[in-house]
Amino acid sequence: MIRYKIRDVAYECDETQGTATVKAPSGDIAFSNAIEGWNYFTGLAFFPLELDLRNKLQENGFNRWTGTRKVDYTESELKMIDNADEAARKRELYKF
Repeated sequence: MIRYKIRDVAYECDETQGTATVKAPSGDIAFSNAIEGWNYFTGLAFFPLELDLRNKLQENGFNRWTGTRKVDYTESELKMIDNADEAARKRELYKF
């Protein structure tokens, strides 16, 4: 029996039968194909993790889609930011 759990979503595979069960708060789903069960599990388990990762990267000055940091903010671009705390945070991140 192969088992994985991420947050509140669990995957159980019976490799001798080729079946799988995905246990989620919304209910358990049985799969006659273990790979289909794995694909369903990864969709349920990793999507919230990906959103958390992208949000944290963006909060810290990184592009949420590429994971790279823009290092060429100009002082005039920072002045256009309405939120003074956000502008100060970016100044600190980019050492203006």
